[in-house]
Amino acid sequence: MPNICKQVLGELPMVYAVCVNRIGNQPFYMAATELHGPCYAYSPPHHKPIQVWDRPGGVMSLIAINDGTGRALAIQRAWPIYHFDQACVVDIKPSDASGQQWQVAPVLDLPFAHRVMIFGQWVIGATLANAKAAQEDWTVPGKVVAAPLTQQWGTPLEAQTILDGIRRNHGMNIVELDGKPRLMVSGIDGLFAITAPSTDQPQWQHERLLDHDVSDMAVFDIDGDGHPELITIEPFHGDRLVIYKRSNAGQWQPAYEHAIRFGHVVWAGLFTGQPTLLIGNRAGDKDLYMLRPKQPGSLDMTCTWIDRHTGPANIAVIQPNLILAANHALGEVALYEVNA
Repeated sequence: MPNICKQVLGELPMVYAVCVNRIGNQPFYMAATELHGPCYAYSPPHHKPIQVWDRPGGVMSLIAINDGTGRALAIQRAWPIYHFDQACVVDIKPSDASGQQWQVAPVLDLPFAHRVMIFGQWVIGATLANAKAAQEDWTVPGKVVAAPLTQQWGTPLEAQTILDGIRRNHGMNIVELDGKPRLMVSGIDGLFAITAPSTDQPQWQHERLLDHDVSDMAVFDIDGDGHPELITIEPFHGDRLVIYKRSNAGQWQPAYEHAIRFGHVVWAGLFTGQPTLLIGNRAGDKDLYMLRPKQPGSLDMTCTWIDRHTGPANIAVIQPNLILAANHALGEVALYEVNA
């Protein structure tokens, strides 16, 4: 059994988003709440909390640009439940190399924004709707937008719509598929793979891989057979983890199912040097655990618990063996060291 060491970096009620950032070679672990509240940065080895902002909060996404300057992007003003009409993307940077003070500037008004991500030299944002009259009103679909990533902090983003008509977006991930990077986006209307413009193809392209409600996704060759699997949480905040294999005809067909409760985290890749799925639930045992194939070529899995009763909303993996977790149910930011 792996040896698991947990360190609580700090308390943050309803912490929702985490990311790993760097100023030069110094890492900063960042965490933000979905409430009207703060964002903090924690720097090893002492992890003393540094306040990035105090308000407004409402953070659904928090991502590092990973250019070594400490710049990051976040969605703010997306407060529970679906009070996202004032949502915007903000540009974050440290005021100096110490990372003891930070600056934040709104760069894109994006009502009902849910996810933001860096895809190559593009900033991608996804909304769960374009308008809402009630909590469960999904009659006005959302969209996915793209804007060139600016080199100058605080410069307003100029966004264009690259995919329209997707309702209740939840998942977004960058994966490798068919030898090229793809941006995966999911919602009620399915799972879409988006390809950025290139010299060969100057337009944004997308294809729908699944035509039913998908919450979150990952792509990885989990069984080691040389072909990537598509791993999903279904439906929205779902009760099923599904692993798909692609047929010779190019169709994704379910090959494995695993029961979950309010699934909110799925990560796939090499962890401690082994093919691993990391799964997080926000109901039931509210647990975080690993699934690993019992043997190469098999989807028969072993399950190893990392923590229970934490309700992780999001995680960030720091190779080879660390997990930064937004433990929403406990209001804590935690760092796990897993030694297999």
